[in-house]
Amino acid sequence: MHAGVISDARGGCGMVTLIGEYYSFFPGRGGEDIKSLGFDSHFPMSFTIHPALTGHGQCPQMEMKTFRSLLPTVLLTFGISLPTTSATTLWFTSFLTIFIHVGLVSDPPNVAGPSDTILPQLISILFERLLPATFVSAVLFRTCSRSTTLRAIPASANLEKTILWLGSLWIGALSNFTLESWIPLSRLSAHDLSQQPGAVAALVAIVAVITVTVAYQAYSFWLERRVLPYLVLYSFILGGIAVGAIVSISGVGTLELRIHHYVLALLLLPLTGIQTRPALVYQGLLLGLFINGIARWGFDSVIQTAEALRGDDGLFGTSLVPAVDGQPLVYLTTEVSELWSIAFKWKGVNDTLAALMPQVGERGREEADKLRGVSVMVNDVERHRKFFAEEALKDQVFRWERDPRVVTTPEYFRFAFLGEDGRSMDYSGVGTWFGNGTWSSGPGFY
Repeated sequence: MHAGVISDARGGCGMVTLIGEYYSFFPGRGGEDIKSLGFDSHFPMSFTIHPALTGHGQCPQMEMKTFRSLLPTVLLTFGISLPTTSATTLWFTSFLTIFIHVGLVSDPPNVAGPSDTILPQLISILFERLLPATFVSAVLFRTCSRSTTLRAIPASANLEKTILWLGSLWIGALSNFTLESWIPLSRLSAHDLSQQPGAVAALVAIVAVITVTVAYQAYSFWLERRVLPYLVLYSFILGGIAVGAIVSISGVGTLELRIHHYVLALLLLPLTGIQTRPALVYQGLLLGLFINGIARWGFDSVIQTAEALRGDDGLFGTSLVPAVDGQPLVYLTTEVSELWSIAFKWKGVNDTLAALMPQVGERGREEADKLRGVSVMVNDVERHRKFFAEEALKDQVFRWERDPRVVTTPEYFRFAFLGEDGRSMDYSGVGTWFGNGTWSSGPGFY
């Protein structure tokens, strides 16, 4: 799609051609309104994408299946909801149908392998998660909906019930297309709040909406004289969250509290056990979030290690990266046949830790004992790795050469430590060796 060969609406196919090492500019233009950044340097392997001919025996034109399967699934659930007055029928048919749709079509889990194994893997993961999720759904139905929210809704109100409850259920289940595109906040962590634009405002808005909603629901329960049982229930829930927060703050075993959106749904669903129109909307939305969270990610733990939460971010929330000892040594020559070179030396681990202590804190000191080597990337391709068992960090030198007649574009350098398992950890910010031979250390480059 970025190359403009296929469309988002109809799909299609193209031809990939390898062209080897590429020294020209990689443009950032893209089709289908996809925005990307250009890359103004070289890369060791590259390819181009061209339209493929269509016709008998050649590449067929395909259409995206998501919308084509979404419409009949929505019609099926609405067709069941409109005539039925049975809360049991409505709940479980909607739950099973939408769970299967999310797990196989709209937001399936990531799988890898040959194309003929993708669907069997997805089906296997679906049933692995569907069975326990159905049990949880049955508990939720019995405690939150069977005798309250969906109880004895007359046939004359079926359209209203379908729009409010089932419509909200679909919005929550399709949160990867709906809520996630509106809310710029993927995880509740200090690092995400500081790094994602608009995250703080989004969090304030979410907290405000939840506070108003909880207050309204609490008032409704007070009118029905049902407040005391819920106060007891949420006292235990808040106590558990407090214990998780203490574990996260204390850094016990680098464990952190993670409130997944399926957990948030479970925490708030008991407050929807009342027969009001807002409760129908809240319950449908929260049940949809539960379906999306489990079908896509499974029952992830609420207490996770820093490594499990790492994602694309730093292992420590901030970066413990190799610190260059002084400025790199740049060698330039006017001789046409000679190569230019740049050489880097690093400070020892203890000196690096002392320099970065304000950023990494005590957790960085604990993790420093697990460092086993150093890795260097040039233009985001690893070009060097060496373990401390071979040579101490402060004694290592990385030397990079280039032919000024061939390479006239900038080259970008980033450094990282290697962990106990040999995997690279956080990479530093970018340092740039320009085409004219000058060097610049960018933000986050130490």
